Amino acid sequence: MNNCSCVYVGPEEDGNEFLKEKMVVAKKDYKCGECHNHYYHGWKTTLHSRQEQEVIIDGPDKNVLGDFSSKDTDLTFTLDDVDLLVG
Repeated sequence: MNNCSCVYVGPEEDGNEFLKEKMVVAKKDYKCGECHNHYYHGWKTTLHSRQEQEVIIDGPDKNVLGDFSSKDTDLTFTLDDVDLLVG
């Protein structure tokens, strides 16, 4: 697989075709669709593709909606403490 950005799970030499086809998607670029179109679109059309998201606090793709300037005592963390969003 020359130039493929996917990372395989499990040893390739064991002959198990299922393991050879099971991929871990590289979040940084999602180029797996270039070589593995069927798997990519199967993943992309599910909620799994949006399960973990990087924090974006500004711009049109902003995904942090919470008010972290609140003085509410139930707010026990700051925006700086947020690494990933789920869901």
